[in-house]
Amino acid sequence: MLEELKILLSGEPPAGPQEVAAKRQGDQHLNLGQFDEAVACYQQAVSLNPRFAAAYVGLGFSLVEQQKFAEAAVALERALAIDTSLADAHYLLGKAAKALDDHPESVRHFTQALALKPDFEFAYRDLFDLLLGAGKTEDAKAVVRRAILALPNSAEFRFLLGNLLFNQQDFAGAISCHGKAVALEPTAVVSHKMMGDAYGYLGQHTKAAECYEKAIAIAPANADIHAALGNVMSASGQGEKAMAFYRRAIELAPGHVTAHRLLGNAFLKRGDKEGAIACYRRVVELQPDSPVTHMVAALSGEQRDSTPSGYVAQLFDEYAQTFDSHLVQTLHYDAPEKLMDLVREVSTPAARQWSVLDLGCGTGLSGLAISPYAKELVGVDLSANMLVKAGARRIYTRLERMDLLAMMKEEAASSYDVVISTDVFIYVGRLDGLFGEAQRLLRAGGLFAFSVESLDAVNEEVKEGPDMLDARDFRLNTTGRYTHSRAYLTRIALHNGFEMLRTKEVMVRVEGTKTAPGYLMLWRRCDGGVPQPA
Repeated sequence: MLEELKILLSGEPPAGPQEVAAKRQGDQHLNLGQFDEAVACYQQAVSLNPRFAAAYVGLGFSLVEQQKFAEAAVALERALAIDTSLADAHYLLGKAAKALDDHPESVRHFTQALALKPDFEFAYRDLFDLLLGAGKTEDAKAVVRRAILALPNSAEFRFLLGNLLFNQQDFAGAISCHGKAVALEPTAVVSHKMMGDAYGYLGQHTKAAECYEKAIAIAPANADIHAALGNVMSASGQGEKAMAFYRRAIELAPGHVTAHRLLGNAFLKRGDKEGAIACYRRVVELQPDSPVTHMVAALSGEQRDSTPSGYVAQLFDEYAQTFDSHLVQTLHYDAPEKLMDLVREVSTPAARQWSVLDLGCGTGLSGLAISPYAKELVGVDLSANMLVKAGARRIYTRLERMDLLAMMKEEAASSYDVVISTDVFIYVGRLDGLFGEAQRLLRAGGLFAFSVESLDAVNEEVKEGPDMLDARDFRLNTTGRYTHSRAYLTRIALHNGFEMLRTKEVMVRVEGTKTAPGYLMLWRRCDGGVPQPA
């Protein structure tokens, strides 16, 4: 327990000299962490004067420190029976109740402690932690805002609010709170870093770099901050500076998995495949189950059926905040709109007519394109951060964070009119299972609209595994993405009972001077006759 709370017990009680002496001895033992001796002294005090409320509080305090929470609660309840105005007794009862998993009672006592003592720092902190841990984020936010009003010179509560707002992706609010925290406590290195993180998410790279540089000035041996500054340099096009910071992070912490991975990404970005492989292999040495095994396979020309879900989740969790602008403005991505053009060529849907499943919904770009025609729009994705962005659009009936195939298997048959998926199957090699589930989920005549990158236009040497389909069907490329052949797609369409209504050759993305050719496809579920390819 903190020293300030111990001072609360030092007031002179209205009691005789013997019990006062016993209580003071108890206080001394408590301050020294001698809890057995403290308990004995407080018990002596209350035996001499059963109405000695402060001694019961000291006894309860000592028992809490000994983790004897039920016994502590008995002593503290006796104190409150004598004097209901004891804020510290309520606070300690709150701690005991929390330890006993009685969270409603804990909240009640912390709240009462604050009603009696509005600047009770410990009670604010514990109540905030309790509510946040219980998932009551808005209640926790209200508590920490009260704490800031009651304790305006406390940097800690501004820090806590800043972190909470950051996690809610209110980056401007997080910057404001952490800025006030460092104004009160200039050496608060974590607040400087959090401001850098927030500015980075907002795309304000110069300000982010300034915050990280201040943090490094305070904590020059902090590898995490060097890696974060490297990210900002990379995002602002300063690749060599980024690599220097990643290397410095590795010098400071040779086992820094993230720095090795980011350095690998930087090598890959400048076309140094061997440098990237070396970094990624070091990541795998440090973390054998790392999702980066996917990139080792891709760069080595090894083939596998699909991308590990951990790799996809990590990639898009990091990518979520800048995903829309990067995809549309940098990669010139317009597949959702072009797919909807194909849909309108074969159908004239009324407004709000369809039940739609958006596979790999990401931030909701495809959902946005089809939402005017959807009475129900369900999205599924592996990335929690992407789903937050999708939810903010307020167009989805339901959002699920799951593996695509697992989610599809849980859905009822014939429950959708349209299944749409753009820029998703580039992370899946073998599509047979997914396409079979798409057929099962569609109603008769339902539409399946999707995009892929074209294997037919790619020429890379690969190593084929003995139990793999050969590279004429699908291929894992050095980009870490899959390409698929038109022949393979035609074969699985016919096998699963789809009519191929439209196939359009497009450039699905532009990366620097390189284009990624692909296909937009629109299929229809058939329930009779022999489907024909488009």
